[in-house]
Amino acid sequence: MYLMRNHDVWIYVRCANSDPRIAFDRLYDLIDEAAGHGFLVRGTSFDHCSGNTLKDRIGLRSMLDAVENGRIEAVMVRDLEQISRNSYILVGVIEILRQNDVYLITTECDLNAELINSGLERFVCDRFTRASFGKPRFDVRLPLMDQF
Repeated sequence: MYLMRNHDVWIYVRCANSDPRIAFDRLYDLIDEAAGHGFLVRGTSFDHCSGNTLKDRIGLRSMLDAVENGRIEAVMVRDLEQISRNSYILVGVIEILRQNDVYLITTECDLNAELINSGLERFVCDRFTRASFGKPRFDVRLPLMDQF
């Protein structure tokens, strides 16, 4: 499967700031970004928390439910820290995405560089990280997609 226009995307945002309006602003920015590239936003969720545990991450659990039930083909986040700074949680989420053939799109970072920085080199250039409208690429930052 190649990620292309009209694919179903879930947008997830986590905000640790005390002002929830920042989370909504980030969410709206990602919705605009997805719509600008022709993705169909099938769901959104956000968590307003600073912890790395899953007990207060209802938005993350909603997104994973959509992944496991086959309702979406990609997850869009700003960067990997949106999912978690905890490598164990991050690996768990990445494995769920990979097992369900769901792409991970980061909009403000190079996903492969972030995977390396997080100690997750084994996922670099993996099939689930390649997006780009029918062509395998390793940089999945959306602002660059219009060049291809």
